[in-house]
Amino acid sequence: MTVDDIVTAVNAESATTGVTASTDGSGNLVLGAADGADITVDNVTVGGSNTTLTSADLSTLGITDTDSDDTETFSAAAALTVTAGEEASFDVNGTTVTLSNDTAEDVAYSAADLVDAVNAALIDDGNYDVTASLDEDTGELTFTSRATGSKASVTVDNLTGSLDGSTDFALSDLGLTTGTATGTSTAADTTGAKVVVGSDASDTITLTIKSLTSSDLGIADLDVSTQAGAEEALALLDSAIDTVSNARAEMGATMSRFEFRSAQIDTSIENLEAAESAIADVDIASEQAKLSAASVKVQAAVAAASQANEMPENLLSLLR
Repeated sequence: MTVDDIVTAVNAESATTGVTASTDGSGNLVLGAADGADITVDNVTVGGSNTTLTSADLSTLGITDTDSDDTETFSAAAALTVTAGEEASFDVNGTTVTLSNDTAEDVAYSAADLVDAVNAALIDDGNYDVTASLDEDTGELTFTSRATGSKASVTVDNLTGSLDGSTDFALSDLGLTTGTATGTSTAADTTGAKVVVGSDASDTITLTIKSLTSSDLGIADLDVSTQAGAEEALALLDSAIDTVSNARAEMGATMSRFEFRSAQIDTSIENLEAAESAIADVDIASEQAKLSAASVKVQAAVAAASQANEMPENLLSLLR
């Protein structure tokens, strides 16, 4: 296949891609876009052998510069090759994606093919919380969750089968290094207000109210004009209802915590007032008992003094 054949093949798709091909004075392939945008050449495979080209094989297309003046950009997409009669599968957040080959020849999956297979399986399963795509810079398989915050996660697990019949299917075959990715940022969708609920400044309850607008819930641009759009809308509405219900539950739990702490503070105030009363107020019963005892002692002393005063008179009477 000559460079001129490649030019003809590329220009045959110009109406779709917006890209035109030509040759320079040295016979090298030149790609250009009418609007001056970047051009990406990727998902390149060699026909019969199903071999994926790497950046070192660009010379096969006559391309030597991978990023020059918005002329061309090469992103070699890694491909999976499934040997004839083999099958491999994996789960994405509980949805099974199967890569099978029931033909007599090897079948190659480019990164774009893998994205299509994952998204098709997710849609068939009614799982619209996760989508697969290609990273614009690296061409790698990327998973995105509609959920946000620390509870957002994408898990790829339950890998079974083999691509070649001898080696177990692994995460590395998908270009992944970890099976679970979890979100950590929550600042964007919470107020973060801290309310002091005790005598110590550190005794607080954080009041977080999640943003529940139609955009945040992913239902702002629903299209029910097609069956696929209606099915997606139903799934997204169910997910939005769950999100709102969870938010209401979290707010109810926070209100319960405030009510409990309020009752606890009321009890503490009552106990403090009782303690203050015990310290500051007179114990009437105790003081009355002390007064009665003192009165008896005074009366006894008066009686004793009267008897003592009468004794000299009695003695003088005896002497007479």
